[in-house]
Amino acid sequence: MPTVRGLLLFSLIITLCLSERTVKKYRRWVVDDTGCRTLDKESGRCVLVDQCRSISDLVDGRGDHPATEEQKVLLKLHACGVDDWGSLKVCCSYDDLSLEDVE
Repeated sequence: MPTVRGLLLFSLIITLCLSERTVKKYRRWVVDDTGCRTLDKESGRCVLVDQCRSISDLVDGRGDHPATEEQKVLLKLHACGVDDWGSLKVCCSYDDLSLEDVE
């Protein structure tokens, strides 16, 4: 006859297995969370560079020219991820979002 301790252990193992599957299933959703913290420690949103006015204004106009070292540092400091095509995403304060471009 199973003991209470054995049943609890079995329940714990089943719960852990199921939660691992759930985490794996929704891992992409968790990783792609759009919330982030800006350099000023304010809440922001992780968006493509051209969707953030303050950052895109600072790096705009590059055109065919490679980014300057200052621009590279700025982008690295604000980086919070990449999209499905490998385009850089930056943490942008809600005040600086170009809302027409954000999903």
